[in-house]
Parts: sequence; structure tokens; C-alpha cells
Amino acid sequence: MFDYTVPDNLAYLNPRFRPRILETVMLQMNMIVTKLALEEPRFKGKVSIIAHSLGTVITYDLLSRQHWENFGYSQAEDPALELV
Repeated sequence: MFDYTVPDNLAYLNPRFRPRILETVMLQMNMIVTKLALEEPRFKGKVSIIAHSLGTVITYDLLSRQHWENFGYSQAEDPALELV
């Protein structure tokens, strides 16, 4: 367990790797949702994200950088990344 979790966490905390990790996860999530929308005509664009441990932190960081006014909320932050 130690062999996998500690290096992953250290990489994510490193300012050199964190943006790349966030961008990779964001692109993968957008690709999956886009593919689903193309293949399933009844898909309405709502998804649930289930994450654990570091995945939860990454998901939180991505979601906290969104333009929330696009979703009907007034709270907004200027994000470097944005999910579709």
C-alpha cells in the first residue's frame, strides 16, 4: 500500500505535476462524457462522480475551479481548467 499511495500523493502535491494531473483527469472525464453523449441519445448530460482517496481530492480541485454561473449559481472563480 505504501509503495503506491505515497508517491502518488507527493506527485500531486508537487506544483510541477499537479496541473498536468488535473488536465489529464479533466480531459479523460470530458472524453468519457462526450463519448456517452454521442453513443446514447437519451443521455441528458448529468453524471455522478465516484472517487476515493486521492481521486476525491483531484475531483474536488477540478470541481472547485468551475465557472459556476454556467450551472445557474452565482458563485464563480476564474479556473485554469474547466470540465464540459
